[in-house]
Amino acid sequence: MKLGIGKEIVEKLAKVTALDGKVFPLVAPQTTTPFAVYQCAQTTADYTKDKQYANTTATITLNIYANTYQESIDIAQQVINQCNSANTYVSDASEDYIDDIYTQTLTIQATYKH
Repeated sequence: MKLGIGKEIVEKLAKVTALDGKVFPLVAPQTTTPFAVYQCAQTTADYTKDKQYANTTATITLNIYANTYQESIDIAQQVINQCNSANTYVSDASEDYIDDIYTQTLTIQATYKH
């Protein structure tokens, strides 16, 4: 099993220019919007017959925070574009408005071979 799988996701999110590198694990320091916070909601391992790790699959929740609704949508679309690949994709999305901040929550599925 591979822990710390969020690191690979952060590398993909670094290409989302609107976030300007403001992607944090679990909790964001006091910062200005836009920014994103991710957490690994679940990690599972697939094993071969001889009990060797074959793949690690992670479900990652990414919360995007922005000043406007359109900005939150634009950033979420950039994230979706970066994450759609052979081993990573966005499987779910939802939105909210909390304390004068627009949020987009994306569920990212990522599978990594060992």
